[in-house]
Amino acid sequence: MKISIVMIMIFAVWSLALLPGETKVVYIPDKINIEANAAHATTIRNMSEIGIYRPSDIIDFIDDFIYISDIVTPQVIKLSLQGKVVGRFGRKGEGPGESKNFLGVNKFKENLAVIGWYKLIICNKELQFQKEIRLKHPYFGLFLTVDNRVYFYNTPSYSDYYFSVYTDDFKFLKNFGLKNINPKKNKTGNNKFYYSQDRIQNTLYLPQKNGFWVSFRDRYGLRFYKDETTVVDIKAKKPVFTITEQEMMGIKFMGSEKDWPILIAEQQNQLYNFFKKDGSLFCDVFDVSDNYRFLHRLKVPFFYRRLTHVNDYIFYGLRYDENQENVLLDKIKTKKR
Repeated sequence: MKISIVMIMIFAVWSLALLPGETKVVYIPDKINIEANAAHATTIRNMSEIGIYRPSDIIDFIDDFIYISDIVTPQVIKLSLQGKVVGRFGRKGEGPGESKNFLGVNKFKENLAVIGWYKLIICNKELQFQKEIRLKHPYFGLFLTVDNRVYFYNTPSYSDYYFSVYTDDFKFLKNFGLKNINPKKNKTGNNKFYYSQDRIQNTLYLPQKNGFWVSFRDRYGLRFYKDETTVVDIKAKKPVFTITEQEMMGIKFMGSEKDWPILIAEQQNQLYNFFKKDGSLFCDVFDVSDNYRFLHRLKVPFFYRRLTHVNDYIFYGLRYDENQENVLLDKIKTKKR
């Protein structure tokens, strides 16, 4: 009888451990050996040949094409994987299809969603204007889920939440994901505050799981959401990014000027976290099939401000040449494991 009671108690504890809604926390090792020469880069095109000298941080791969944004024009440029210009969209202004800058391109059903300043522009795949939706806040990214919900993200100064959720015809539903913000008055006692902006830098939506990864601008970390619940939280016990005091629009905050995440990618049961640290680009690799076990850290030969994942071990990125004069579009291939 006593044995049966003990067995029941053990089973109860085990069952509680498997209850849905519990977050799996994974820590990266404190000391990591860095593997150099783990990626090879080939320059596809010098972007100055097509008049691109100041691209934004945007580079996206959608349906076999690369999309980048030019700050000067501003325009969205569609490129083949060989660097050939296939199409251009947009110009500076406030009218339909115009913006003072373009912040991202995402696939939206059979069309494309181009994020402008306080607006969302819908184009077809040939970059022909369809319609635009005015937004209350300047979002920096979005993705559409398989259940036709639109998640806008990254509004550091306008919301205490990471996400704003809309229907696919852009009717507001709710905010989701409370931020970790702890404001406090600064030493002068005025109304300016120190706070961590705690904003999302990258997302990766996985339709087959109907969940998504996020990385954060001012700290090392990856988080996977499923049904608007944190399922996996990958962290570092010791600070990885260098955090300093900064000021923007009269508001002081603690953030990173030197270090930040670049890209999240997942393929063949491996999760990639690309990030900048001390002027170099690294990639941490995790085994998805083995409870997100940390595998290794790779060093990429050049620094790319932004990357996009094409397929398998192939990535594309934008970087400046050695003289900081020309922008190069590179194809990066990491080693197979």
